[in-house]
Amino acid sequence: MKTKILLLFLFPLLWSCQKDNCYDPYNLHSMEVPLQISPLQENFVVGDTIRVIQDFSEVLYDRNTDRYFSLRDWNFLPVGIIHRIDGDSIPEQNMIDLADHTDEDVGFETRNYHQEILYDLEYKDGRYFAAYEIVLLQEGTFVLSHSFVIQETEHNYTTEPSCKDMTVFFYHQLNEGDKEQQNIHLLEESPVSHYNDWVMEKPEERFYQFGSFAFQVNPR
Repeated sequence: MKTKILLLFLFPLLWSCQKDNCYDPYNLHSMEVPLQISPLQENFVVGDTIRVIQDFSEVLYDRNTDRYFSLRDWNFLPVGIIHRIDGDSIPEQNMIDLADHTDEDVGFETRNYHQEILYDLEYKDGRYFAAYEIVLLQEGTFVLSHSFVIQETEHNYTTEPSCKDMTVFFYHQLNEGDKEQQNIHLLEESPVSHYNDWVMEKPEERFYQFGSFAFQVNPR
């Protein structure tokens, strides 16, 4: 498996794009990236499987400028992060495992309070694609979120308008933007202030932009 950059927290991806013809050097760019999760439901039981798919064109919509940009063959290092939110103690066992038929390039790392799913985005014929499946091992209330890191490499930021030193981050739009299915109300019920207070103060930038999805896992 390719070497990955591990994340302890989710942050927007920042990148300076070296291009001429700068039309607005102070714009922040929020590229909309589709994310599909199935089944997207509030309640699961131990042993259930969740499937994640990312399949999108190199031409992405910028939510901040209402324009489209081409990110051709960028070397994304995507990561999914699952947190348990119904307590502040360190889980005694893995919260998830990978499904048996999951691609060998997918792996995960266990941290004190969360697990990271590390996978590759394949670029071919102007599109990016990745898929993985996780098996739920533990009862509780969880949040699954996604973000991008990027390797140091030369990128082709091609579609006009283009700009030198643009700051780019990514908005993972889950299942075509149906926010009701993302179950953010479960964060309000969390006893942990990070979720019931801090995240809820700015849910758009601290929950929805990462395609976050809250759910409960019940005993079988």
